[in-house]
Amino acid sequence: AALLTIAGYSINDTIVIYDRIRENLKLYRKASMKEIVNMSVNQTLSRTILTSFMTLLAVTSIFLFGGEVLKPFSFVLL
Repeated sequence: AALLTIAGYSINDTIVIYDRIRENLKLYRKASMKEIVNMSVNQTLSRTILTSFMTLLAVTSIFLFGGEVLKPFSFVLL
């Protein structure tokens, strides 16, 4: 289950970046694909870092204060 959660976060971040690339392709028609991809990743980077940090905070608290059943699950997510 923990590996599926990790895959879900990864897929979600990928979808967000691809959506931003799609939006930037419409806005910056004359820019090269390399510039658009770089711009899109930079625009979504703060969101991705904040999401990862908050997830790490929640998983750490589950690892420290959760019971024996939740420890292996939260350890894999760490």
